[in-house]
Amino acid sequence: MNRVLSLVIAAGLALVLWSCGSEMQDPVSSTGMSSGGGVPILHKNTSPPGNVLAVVSGRSVTITWDSVAFADSYHVYITFNGNPYLDSMRVPRQFVLSNLSYGTYTVSVAGKIGSDAEGTASVPITFILSFGPPANLQATLSGLTATITWNAVATASSYHVIITRNGNPYLDLNVGTLQLIVPNLVSGTYSVTVAAIAGDLSEGSASVPITFILNFGPPANLQATLSGLTATITWNAVATASSYHVIITRNGNPYLDLNVGTLQLIVPNLVSGTYSVTVAAIAGDLSEGSASQPVVFTVSSVVAPTVTAFATPIPICVRNGAWITVTFSGVVTNSQGGASYELKDEYRKIHYKGNVSAGPYTVKLKLKDRRRGYDKDGRQYTFTIIATNSAGSAKATVVVTVPRDQRFRDRDDDDYDWDDDGR
Repeated sequence: MNRVLSLVIAAGLALVLWSCGSEMQDPVSSTGMSSGGGVPILHKNTSPPGNVLAVVSGRSVTITWDSVAFADSYHVYITFNGNPYLDSMRVPRQFVLSNLSYGTYTVSVAGKIGSDAEGTASVPITFILSFGPPANLQATLSGLTATITWNAVATASSYHVIITRNGNPYLDLNVGTLQLIVPNLVSGTYSVTVAAIAGDLSEGSASVPITFILNFGPPANLQATLSGLTATITWNAVATASSYHVIITRNGNPYLDLNVGTLQLIVPNLVSGTYSVTVAAIAGDLSEGSASQPVVFTVSSVVAPTVTAFATPIPICVRNGAWITVTFSGVVTNSQGGASYELKDEYRKIHYKGNVSAGPYTVKLKLKDRRRGYDKDGRQYTFTIIATNSAGSAKATVVVTVPRDQRFRDRDDDDYDWDDDGR
């Protein structure tokens, strides 16, 4: 009887032990290995958490996600601008990060059960924490100086200003004010952006670029003066210019294009045609200002005339009332119509007028003293000859004096007033 009872008790104890061992085995999820080796076990946490969210408020972010079955903690991994930022185990499914730096963040979450291996991580989500750009960015020009201003950004400690010129870097610096003055600019096209910087030096988004153009004004008082076939071109100086770009066209076609370091350009040996001239100032770095309004002049195929005049004999000495023949001569060139002449005395009385042909000329004129009592230096005659054509005119003069014969007195004297023709 006692032996039967012992067998029943042993059988019941074995049944209980088998039942307990059966309840401790993991019935679902992924396959693993038991600590004794060779016997597979199952895990429940392979699925990634769903609906991972990051809600940004100022410089804080609240991160939440859905639960994973049987997970008792969660592994949260965050990067900042591509670098590790946070690697933490969390029990609740929500946490808040504050005082974040400005930049780009990524977040992924994986579930974990006890000391088992963690499950699959969620697909990373990204959020960007940034200052807004400074508003009302402006650039005001005064001469060669630009004053750049913008509105403040809350909590910013400084501002990052980037300026380019003609697409190339020109200025890159941080300032602690809401204004930047940039002097001594050279001509060109400038672009400006400004971004706010936090106390930890993290930088917000940059403003939309503003653009301004700085040009030398055109040289003032541009003039072209013709003398025959030579043009002298002049203009006023432009402050800070190192040279000037002169462009000349003839009949609409390029004629001359060069830089000069003076305020004048002499262009000789021009041919007939219509010329246009512009001048622009050039800075020391060879950037060029705006060109002047064109000045136009025309060179005729007709050359302006020339003329000369001479007189013989000189000196002259005659008795009162006597006549003497004076020969006037010279050369008239470039005048198909020849030239006209006249002879006046010192009292503006015209004694002779006439014309000569182009080329060498000779005019013989008779002159008489015709002295007066107060005319102590004799009678003075001026011979003037003028040649004109469509290109201009030329004039030559020569003066002849028929002296008074001091040995005799004229009829205006008190004595010998009957001696009209001398003694």
